[in-house]
Amino acid sequence: MKPQDVNLVDYNDVVELYHSESDRAAAILAGSFLEHYLAVFLKEFLIDDPEINDLFNGFGPLSTFSQRITMAAAVGLINPCDRTELRAIKDIRNHFAHNPFGTSFQDDVLDNFFEKLQITHNPQFNVHGEGPLSDRKRIFLLSVSCLVVRMHNAIVLKRHGAPPVSEGFTTLQDSDNVTVDLSNYDKLADSQKN
Repeated sequence: MKPQDVNLVDYNDVVELYHSESDRAAAILAGSFLEHYLAVFLKEFLIDDPEINDLFNGFGPLSTFSQRITMAAAVGLINPCDRTELRAIKDIRNHFAHNPFGTSFQDDVLDNFFEKLQITHNPQFNVHGEGPLSDRKRIFLLSVSCLVVRMHNAIVLKRHGAPPVSEGFTTLQDSDNVTVDLSNYDKLADSQKN
């Protein structure tokens, strides 16, 4: 699939729409956006050559979400926790895209994938009460948002001569205009690996 040139502003423009969509539409659309953004992210760290686009098109070696995740991890652009989350989001998206019957974020088959999303375990993201979020649609969309912001950070830092690390942006606003502090996201990811 030819990646679309998408950016953080595009995501901000559509995230509210994703929250109002059905579970299936939200999973497929947000997952697809992340897949396209991952291509933009990877291209940022490759040489500037028009033939690079061929890697991401048709049967190119980076034409699928899975291949892009593997490459980003292989060259050290994402950490193992981000790789796990990207794979979980891909698998959740694929569940909705390839299941011909009624599906929802509450399907038991998705339990294992949601366990891999860090936001599932972090009560800091639940601004409406105690304990971690339980609304799986919100968890999925917030997880996608966090990954998009982290990749955006790495692009911005790279363009300013900094190494590709995910620091810089520490807040994210969700569809309810609630600002979420992302500053502990890396610490949480590290604690989950131990």
